[in-house]
Amino acid sequence: MKIIIVQENLKNALAVCSRAVGNSSSLPVLGNVLLNTQDGMLKLSATNLEIGITQRVRCKVETEGAVSLPAKLLVEIVSNLPSGPITLETVTDGLLVTAGKFRTTLKIVSPEDFPTVNDKVPEKNFSVPVEGLKRGLERVVFSVSTNETQAELCGVSVVSRAGELVMTGTDRYRLAESKIVIPALKNFPLFSVIVPSRAILEVLKLLHDTSSEAKFGVADNQAVFQVGETVITTRLVDGQYPEYEAIIPKEFSVSIIAKKQELLAALKTVSVFAKSSSGIAVAYEAGKDLIFSAKSQDAGEGVVEVSASVEGRSDTILFNHKYLLDMLPFLTSEDVCVKLNNPSAPVVFSGVDDKDYLYLVMPIKT
Repeated sequence: MKIIIVQENLKNALAVCSRAVGNSSSLPVLGNVLLNTQDGMLKLSATNLEIGITQRVRCKVETEGAVSLPAKLLVEIVSNLPSGPITLETVTDGLLVTAGKFRTTLKIVSPEDFPTVNDKVPEKNFSVPVEGLKRGLERVVFSVSTNETQAELCGVSVVSRAGELVMTGTDRYRLAESKIVIPALKNFPLFSVIVPSRAILEVLKLLHDTSSEAKFGVADNQAVFQVGETVITTRLVDGQYPEYEAIIPKEFSVSIIAKKQELLAALKTVSVFAKSSSGIAVAYEAGKDLIFSAKSQDAGEGVVEVSASVEGRSDTILFNHKYLLDMLPFLTSEDVCVKLNNPSAPVVFSGVDDKDYLYLVMPIKT
């Protein structure tokens, strides 16, 4: 193999692929990155056997070929090279890297020893608007459980329905559901899968750095995302996602509407005095403002009034403030609608002008 490639392009491609590099003493090859020429471009591949990332980048191919070498070492060397062209050439002793006055030869291993990493989106795939997919995933992934004893909750549920994609995350104490309207799904086979949260976070990193079209497909117990020249493949979580629709109340006895920024400010202020075990108390009464309060034996007490429109019965409810602070920034509407029945039942938050997002929180029981 012999190629000539721009330093910045190789550095950026390595930065993307190296996020999937494994760290296994029993399989040291997972710490490598595979470089091979394909259709006049350089393709980089890395995997930890759970997630695989491939990235194609433009280069001048003088001789076809493939090599596998330690990802960390290659990243460090390329990052410190001057901008401009780099020559990568296989020689008797390994891979010769040349850039300006710099030369080094890196040890390589046989590319045949590197695991196969899928770089093809399934034939049955559909396009998703980048901004819509990014917003949808961001709004739910923070609610995913980190308790690995419940594997099905450690991922994002992705379900296709007629003309829409429904994404959900939950840890049983809170639940976030976001929908994206995709007309092409009306003619697409229905599917319901659980994508690991780690893979979702990698996809989000790509979506933040591009305006390219995103493609998504499911096949052979894998989910495949393509963004530009990057393909992320991940194993699906094996399990049955909870039938959460049953816990979402259909009717409510209390309805509250308040400004998002005022709620955020109040939560941040009183959270200084709150701990997750004791929570923040929110007192609501028809025709009056909300009263947020929290008390600490060491720090004292904080009380904040928030202008709101309250309809229904009066009472006080306790929340884990972190659950609310996590969610509010992702509401696109300036007015927040809060619906509940009693201080021990699920509470539903949504944007007044945002019908595609729902957030459910279990209050702290007294």
